[in-house]
Amino acid sequence: EAEICLAESEANFRQLFAQNPQPMWVYDRQTLFFLEVNQAAVDHYGYQRSEFLTMTVPEVWEPADRENADILRHRQGEDHARTWSHVVRDGRTIFVELASHDLEFTGRDAVLVAVKDITDQRALEAQLTYQAFHDPLTGLPNRALFRERVEYALAGRMPDGVHVLFIDLDRFKTVNDSLGHGSGDQLLEAVACRLSPTLRGDDTLARLGGDEFAVLTVGVAGSGESVARRILEALRDPFILSGGDVSVSASIGVACGSGTAENLLRDADVAMYGAKSAGRNRYEVFDPAMHSADHNRLRLESDLVHAIERHQLRVLYQPVVELRTDAVVGFEALLRWEHPEFGTISPLDFIPIAEETGTIVAVGRWVLDQACAQARQWQMAHPRPEPLTMAVNVSARQLQESLFVDEVQSALDRHVLSPRTLTLEITESVLLDQSTAVGERLVELKRTGVRLAIDDFGTGYSSLSYLRQFPIDILKIDRTFTNLIEGPGPVPPLLEGLVFLGRQLGLDLVAEGIEMVEQRDQL
Repeated sequence: EAEICLAESEANFRQLFAQNPQPMWVYDRQTLFFLEVNQAAVDHYGYQRSEFLTMTVPEVWEPADRENADILRHRQGEDHARTWSHVVRDGRTIFVELASHDLEFTGRDAVLVAVKDITDQRALEAQLTYQAFHDPLTGLPNRALFRERVEYALAGRMPDGVHVLFIDLDRFKTVNDSLGHGSGDQLLEAVACRLSPTLRGDDTLARLGGDEFAVLTVGVAGSGESVARRILEALRDPFILSGGDVSVSASIGVACGSGTAENLLRDADVAMYGAKSAGRNRYEVFDPAMHSADHNRLRLESDLVHAIERHQLRVLYQPVVELRTDAVVGFEALLRWEHPEFGTISPLDFIPIAEETGTIVAVGRWVLDQACAQARQWQMAHPRPEPLTMAVNVSARQLQESLFVDEVQSALDRHVLSPRTLTLEITESVLLDQSTAVGERLVELKRTGVRLAIDDFGTGYSSLSYLRQFPIDILKIDRTFTNLIEGPGPVPPLLEGLVFLGRQLGLDLVAEGIEMVEQRDQL
């Protein structure tokens, strides 16, 4: 009767074993030969049952794992959490987890193994891990992975051997706005491809976000600067994009030393801003004194918010002269900031801060009101057939404001100023904005009767298309071209070409920065 029960039990086991959808096998603990396999194992591994029964279990292991074959003799419950690499009949490697149980099989000391294939799970985990640490556009390491590698380098190297470069593309927003975000993404991918060959095999190139890249290089002192020079050289040639050829440069900050990765990145970032302030398309090496400059910038950001209410801003007026008669026909409003601690601050220093922080909207509104009031006062004091005009600079941030046209009309009404005596000056980069809002805003401004001028023409991404597309009245020739006239002699061809262009388009012309008699006479 006991033998009958044992036979029934074994029959039940074989049935459950054979029909189980999970790959299973039984092997001899001593010889490691397969004693039995189920159909699921045959289907999963690709070997016929007859083939299995001539093989030992280590033969399905990856070669690197076969040396651990003694683990197959482990007792029940040991090492169950381990992930193994198996090789199926067609040569593919799969990853598995094994659950084993001791049993007696056909009178032998055996082990029953159930196999759980986790290959897809491992692939998904690897994909998610990759995505978590890499930039989806360029495939480069992202900020998190870059910081991790910097920390690792700092832990294993002398301080002077770890260099971080913070790279910011110059005027990328202008390219992005003019050609569209698709071309902007193409440019970022192309920059990544061009920068990679400038580095050594152990260096790390990362994209931190937007148009910001970073490089980690480990070597002798000064290697960070040599990498920066190679990067600047690599960016010298134009990039060929679907939207057209584009030239782009970079401002690079270099920092080296000990501490944390975050501190090193911060120092390189500060140095990068120093490179931008020094004219772009260059690199600067971090100096501790830069932290003071960075602190001052934060101070200016905070103080600028209160500059109007504290009466620290003032407007100066530069005359606009008719060259044929030497008569003053109008003025241009120039903003100055009298800081109680830093003295007179140049617009070149605080206007970019105002634009980045959005303070330029309130500051610009105040300047417009002051200039309109002054223009009306001078027009009343000096009546003439053609009233004195007033020119006011307008930033891109102001044009993005939906109420800006209403603010201009309100200032005209408040000071009883004729719209045709007010000129709003915009830069070329504003016209490169492809958004419909900017174009509509310029048309709405023109309907109020004010005049529109392009400031600093010829120094940016000049294009004849927007001179026809937008309702421009005045072309302002930058002082860069005025300064081409250094004394008596013929008019420089480039300057003559700009004047001819303006005349052909029916635009009025204003030349900036005339300070010599020869400049006045030739113009």
